[in-house]
Amino acid sequence: MITKEHLILYYWPSITNEVDLKLTILRFSASQKWHYSNLIGFEIEKQLIELKLFDKIINIICDAVPMGNFNGDSNDDLCNRETNQIVRIGSSSNLSASEHDKDVLNACLSCKCQSRNIEYLSTKTLFSGRVPSNTTLDNRTPIMPRSLVEWYYKNASNFLTSLNPRLNQSIVNQTCHDNFECIHDYLIRINSFTSEATASGLQSVQESRTALAEIPPTIDLMLPINITLLINNVNRNYSFDINIIAGDRTPIKSAHVTIHPFNKTENINNTGLSSIIVPMPNNANSSVEVLLTIQYGSNSTFQTYLDILACLCTNGSICDFEERTTISDHYQLASCNCLPQYDGILCELDYDGCTSGSACKVNWDNETTCIPLNATDQLTQSRSYYCNGSCIKGYNSSVNGYTCDDIDECSLNPSVCGNGTCFNLIGSYTCDCPSGYRSYNETCVGKSFLVKN
Repeated sequence: MITKEHLILYYWPSITNEVDLKLTILRFSASQKWHYSNLIGFEIEKQLIELKLFDKIINIICDAVPMGNFNGDSNDDLCNRETNQIVRIGSSSNLSASEHDKDVLNACLSCKCQSRNIEYLSTKTLFSGRVPSNTTLDNRTPIMPRSLVEWYYKNASNFLTSLNPRLNQSIVNQTCHDNFECIHDYLIRINSFTSEATASGLQSVQESRTALAEIPPTIDLMLPINITLLINNVNRNYSFDINIIAGDRTPIKSAHVTIHPFNKTENINNTGLSSIIVPMPNNANSSVEVLLTIQYGSNSTFQTYLDILACLCTNGSICDFEERTTISDHYQLASCNCLPQYDGILCELDYDGCTSGSACKVNWDNETTCIPLNATDQLTQSRSYYCNGSCIKGYNSSVNGYTCDDIDECSLNPSVCGNGTCFNLIGSYTCDCPSGYRSYNETCVGKSFLVKN
């Protein structure tokens, strides 16, 4: 059922006083062929029935034209008064949607009241006059939301509140938070839930539009940040500068960095240069991450991690920033090219030569042990370890106890082969005996010696 509030709002351009209000209600009722019972609750209903003028006023103002499917038959939904053709609102014809909409519009426009002399009733006085041929200012121009809202605040707030307390300005304002589209929705629907949803949606759209129009700040900083700090430095704090540049006509409200995993927050300058101090890890397994947060514009937030590429190499090693190890999402370690006497991810360890598979094992007996040297001794002695043990037969330990060297038995004892010729071999020797001699017990002996023995 169309309420009194709907009638007023849809016909508000023609309502200037209480008489026009009553006339509007009757005009709408006449076009719908409503019974008296449809106007229950209207202030004028009692007076009209008592004076038996209801039908008279209906017939004077407008000819009765059916609008809407009130009897279940869609064939008489709407009549075009100018062409006397029936337009089915629920069209099942072959007309296109646009053609059908045009037919419905023209049928509705044909139902405007025709100009004629009438008498109509006020609550106190009987007036004579003339009904204008078109009570809407422009029947092809819709009532825009802003116009309705302005009309409500300037002219109709108190009057509408008297009709429905929920149309009070304080309630409307509390519901809609000054969104004129929401106020329009509220006035038409008188539904706080729908209107609040409209307000929320409009607020989100407005915030989105504002955010899209705002220019985010830019950061004058090369990422990732290359940080070089020796792992054995006692002071682990590293400082670097950052320059924040505000977007065009978009001011910056605040800026700060949050350093994880310490959850330390450090405020920085909104614009221009700022120094950020980062506590760097003291090992190759830990990480540090820096999150930059900037509040700008109306209510926008810019966040980015300042990725770090750290070089913690020590002991004279060289950083290789191209070869990296990822420790966490926003923290990487550069590879270290160590000097020969150092080892470890960061070259923080002395090289242990005993870890070599051949150390103190080649030509050493099984009881030999390997002793590593520190980096300083490695540098001065040009070796990384020494062997504590004995060499196998045919080898002698080097002067530094580093290797087992082959013994040249032929040079050490030129007569080792007797009358034969000595040839040195790796770890041993062999004798080439002349005619009449035989190799025996690693030397050359005569046949007579062999027969005797």
